[in-house]
Amino acid sequence: MTACSCETAGSEFSPLHPSCLGELWIFQGLAQRDAQALVEGALRKRRSKGEQIFLQGDPAGEMFLLKAGLIKLTRLLPDGAEITLDIRGPGAVVGETALTEESAYPLSAWCMEDCLTCGLHVILEIVKTRFAGFGV
Repeated sequence: MTACSCETAGSEFSPLHPSCLGELWIFQGLAQRDAQALVEGALRKRRSKGEQIFLQGDPAGEMFLLKAGLIKLTRLLPDGAEITLDIRGPGAVVGETALTEESAYPLSAWCMEDCLTCGLHVILEIVKTRFAGFGV
């Protein structure tokens, strides 16, 4: 596989390469053709500091690979207080809820600085049927 070119790509809409999935545990075991199929529907997006990636309660239909920048994961409590649960950097995946049977994100994700994400439109049924080696 060739190296990921996300950081040097001239356009955020240029095609992704399966190596963009990196060596993440969640994608280990995928055949190269399955990784290619997964990235075909992916969308690279540059995001600004303070921009939301998803909000707590939003429908969970996509997960995101963070290629550059820092993301803060927060949860809004019933009393209105917001707590920070985690801060993630390049190579992290957020929105894994899209792989479960939960229908909404249980937390929010915010860009702490300018970020580059690769959105992976993942629907549980597709993953189970098309990507039999997913997460193995």
